[in-house]
Amino acid sequence: MPTVPAPNGLLDLAPSDPDAFARVPSAEEVAKAVLDEGRLKALRATELLDSLDEEAFDRFTRLAAALLHAPVSLVTLLDAERAFFKSSWGLPEDEPKNREAPLTTSLCKHVVAAAAPLLIGDARLDARFQDNPLVQDETIVAYAGIPLTLSSGHTLGSFCAVDVLPRVWEENEITVLKDLGAAVVAEIEFRSAAREAARSATEARLAESLIVAENRVLSLILADAPMETVVRELEDLVRVRPLGLRARIVFTDPPDDASPPPGSPTALASAAPSSGHAGPRAIQWSTPIRRLGGSVAGAVVSSVEGAVEPTAVTLSEDIARLAELALDRREAAATLVLEARRDPVTGLANRRQLFEDLEQASRSDTPALLILYDLDGFKQYNDSFGHPAGDALLSRLGARLGRAVEGIASAYRMGGDEFCILLPDGEQSSDGVVAAGTAALAERGEAFSIACSHGSALVEGGKVAGEEAMRLADQRLYAGKQSSRASASRQSTDVLLSVLAERHPGFGEHSSGVAALAMLTAGQLGLDSVETRIVGLAAELHDVGKMAIPDAILDKRAQLDDAESAFMQRHTVIGERIVAAAPALMSIAPLVRSSHERVDGRGYPDGLSGAEIPLASRIVAVCDAFDAMVSGRHYRDPVARADATAELRRCAGTQFDPSVVEAFSAVVADGPPPGARPAVRPLPRRAGDALDARPKRPARRARQESH
Repeated sequence: MPTVPAPNGLLDLAPSDPDAFARVPSAEEVAKAVLDEGRLKALRATELLDSLDEEAFDRFTRLAAALLHAPVSLVTLLDAERAFFKSSWGLPEDEPKNREAPLTTSLCKHVVAAAAPLLIGDARLDARFQDNPLVQDETIVAYAGIPLTLSSGHTLGSFCAVDVLPRVWEENEITVLKDLGAAVVAEIEFRSAAREAARSATEARLAESLIVAENRVLSLILADAPMETVVRELEDLVRVRPLGLRARIVFTDPPDDASPPPGSPTALASAAPSSGHAGPRAIQWSTPIRRLGGSVAGAVVSSVEGAVEPTAVTLSEDIARLAELALDRREAAATLVLEARRDPVTGLANRRQLFEDLEQASRSDTPALLILYDLDGFKQYNDSFGHPAGDALLSRLGARLGRAVEGIASAYRMGGDEFCILLPDGEQSSDGVVAAGTAALAERGEAFSIACSHGSALVEGGKVAGEEAMRLADQRLYAGKQSSRASASRQSTDVLLSVLAERHPGFGEHSSGVAALAMLTAGQLGLDSVETRIVGLAAELHDVGKMAIPDAILDKRAQLDDAESAFMQRHTVIGERIVAAAPALMSIAPLVRSSHERVDGRGYPDGLSGAEIPLASRIVAVCDAFDAMVSGRHYRDPVARADATAELRRCAGTQFDPSVVEAFSAVVADGPPPGARPAVRPLPRRAGDALDARPKRPARRARQESH
C-alpha cells in the first residue's frame, strides 16, 4: 500500500513494515500522555468540555469534510476517561451518544501521545488497530488526525477526518487538515485570552473595591477602634465580592472589648487551615489567626456553597491577616506599657521606672537611700562564654537581687551590668540591705568569678534631688571599683614577683628598674595615670615567664646557641599564660607576650611590626634593653648610660619605636624642659593602644640579639 510521510514522524505504513510499531506510542506512553495533569488542567481551562455545538468550530469540520471528500470530520478533545467531540460532521445528530466515545475505541489518543499526525490508509490491515470495534464494524477504515497543540505545548486532542473506505492520504490533503487544525487551535486560544481578559477586568474592579474596604478596616485598626467594631467590619468584607462566601471570626481568648459570635472552629490549634463540610453542598474551613509568637489566638471560619474559588480562600486569609494585625497592635500596646518600665532580661524595674521613683522620693519628707551596683568580671564572662550565657547570668543575678530585697526595697537593672536598689527609709540601718545586694550579685563557677562594687547616696527632699543622688552614687561606685582593681592587680603582681625573686634574685631588681623607667617614659609620651600604671605593671611582669626557663640557660656565661635561644624565646608566651591566670591582670597578659617584638617585624613570638605592637610593649622593650645594657650580662660587661642611649638611637626604626626612644632619651638625659615632647613623629596609635590585646597574625620566629 502506498504511503504518505507525515511531517512529524508518524507514517502510514503497511503492517508488514518492521518499523511500523516502533513509531507508535506504547500503551504505557499513551496512558501517561492522556493522564498528564498539566494537559488535563489546560483542557479544563478552555471550558469546552460538555459545551454545546458552536458554528465557530462546526465550520472547520464541515470544510474539512468537503475539501478532503471525507464522510466524517471531528474536533476531538481528550480528557482522562473519554473522547469528547466538540464538533462533528457526518455523525447522526439525533443521538446524544455521538457527542463522545470511550478512550478504548479512540484513535485520537495516539495523536495526543505522540503529539504528531497519525495517518492510516486501511485500519483493517493494520495489526495495531484490527481489534478496535469501530474498525471491525468498518465505521473507521481510513483515518487522518492532526494534533491540537496549544502554544503552551499541551495537546488537547485532534482534528481528524475519517473514511469508511480505504484511501491514500495525499500531501495536499494533509496540508489542508493541518491548516484547519491550526485554525481550531487559534479559535481555542482566542476564546481563552478573551475570557481571561474579561475575568482580569472583573477581578481588577473587585480587587479595587476590596482594597478600599480593607483600607477602611486598616484605618479602624490604626485608630485603635474597639475590637468588636473591627471584627464586624472584617466579617463584612465577604460582601464586597460575589463569591457566596460567609465568614465569622472566633477568638480562643477574646480581647476585653471583642464580642464575637458564639462557637469555635473545630481546629483552632492546627498549623494550617482546616477544612470540612458544613452541609450537603457547603464547604467549611478555618484559617488560623496567630499571635506574633506563633500561638493560635483564633480563626476565621469560612463557608461557601458548592465549589471553592481560590479567591475565596485568599479573601479568608486576608481577613485573618487583618485580624492578626488588630490583635497584635492591641497586645503590643499592652506589652509596651509593661516593657517601658521593665527590663526584658531580668524582669526587674528599669531605668525609666527608677527615675520616676526617684522623682517621687525627692518630694518625700523621708530620705531614701540609692545604692548603685556594678558587676566585676562580667565583661570577661561575656567574652569567655558568649552573650546568651551572659544574659542568662544577668537573669539569675537579677532574680536573686529582687528576692533579697523583696518587701524592704525596690530592685532595678540600669542596663549593661549595672543594678540598683532604692531603700525608701534611708535613715534606718542600710548595712544589711547593702550586704544583701552584694551577696545576691555574686556568683562563682569553673573558670569565672562574678562580684560587684557599689556606691550609695541619700535622696533628700529639698536637699539632694534624685539626679544629684545618682551622680554622687555613681562617683562613689567607680572610685571604689578603681581602688579595688588597683589593689587586686597590685596583690597579684607582688605574688608573681616574689615567686620570680625566689627563683632568681636578680630578676627583682631588673624588673623594678625597668618598671620605673617605663612609667617615666609613659609620662613623657603623654599617657594618663591609668595607662601609665598599666605600663608599669607590664614592665614589672615582662620577665615572669623566665621562672620556667632552666638555670643552665639563665646562668650561662656565654652567648646562647640557636637551640637555647629558641627555648629562651618561649618565656614571653609562658609569661602571658602565668599573668592571664590572675583575673586582675588579664589585660596585662598580651602586653607581656609582645614585650620582645621589634618594630621591623623580626621579633618574637608573633613577628608583629610597627603599630601592631601595643604601645606599652614598645615602651617595655626600650627600657628592658637599656637596663640590660647598663647592668651587664654573664657574657658581657655593663656599658655606660650614654653609650646605651646611643645604641638605642642606632636601633630606632628597626628594633625599637623611634618615638619611644626619643621620649626615653629625654627621661634619662639632663633635659629637656618640663612638659617637652619628642620632636620625632610617633607611630600611629589606636584608641586604648596601651591596653591593646595581641593582634591576630601568623607567628614568625626571628632571632634577637638579647634574651
